[in-house]
Amino acid sequence: MNKSIKFISLVAIFVVLLTACSTGQNETEHAEKAKYNRIISLMPSNTETLYELGLGKKVIGVSTVDDYPKAVKDKKQFDAMKLNKEALLKANPDLILAHESQKSTAGDVLKSLSKSGVKVVYVKDAQSISEMYDTFKQIGKVTGKEKQANVLVKETKQNIKKIKDSVPKDAKSQKVFMEVSSEPEIYTSGNHTFFNDMLKNTTCEKIVLRM
Repeated sequence: MNKSIKFISLVAIFVVLLTACSTGQNETEHAEKAKYNRIISLMPSNTETLYELGLGKKVIGVSTVDDYPKAVKDKKQFDAMKLNKEALLKANPDLILAHESQKSTAGDVLKSLSKSGVKVVYVKDAQSISEMYDTFKQIGKVTGKEKQANVLVKETKQNIKKIKDSVPKDAKSQKVFMEVSSEPEIYTSGNHTFFNDMLKNTTCEKIVLRM
């Protein structure tokens, strides 16, 4: 395998690791009990973090675009782009983890749910790897899994370091097009985004296609 192919493969592994966060945590419940027992997650990254913190069994609902881990396919799905208050209330959640961006896209529905007695938490919109760690801690604090969240942060940092250290020092920087939405309307990541920060950490050069 030449250095160029190896470098691209390492970038792919980096993406997978950031998506899965870390394999060090499983769903075994620790001695401390989570404050909430019926959680709905409206963002895939939030769902993945919940599972990494050992809260998979507490998750009763996810968004329609959730696909990881495989266990989410058995959960009730909700369209995060078009929230249905009645459907959400019928599921009887005691905690809804929303995304910061949903304050503007679904704020009225989420505020109404909050007034109905459901705890609604807006997880920070991470724009960098560092801010991703903050979301781990935020979710850990809300769910009573602060210790596990700190472990997740530590293990994820270690995994990222291993990947960066494995890149040959004389490896040529690769040009990468980061596609975040496919045709017919193709979108790429901007400069101040999580994906851009990820690419910088792998010494990749982001390119933008001009259509």
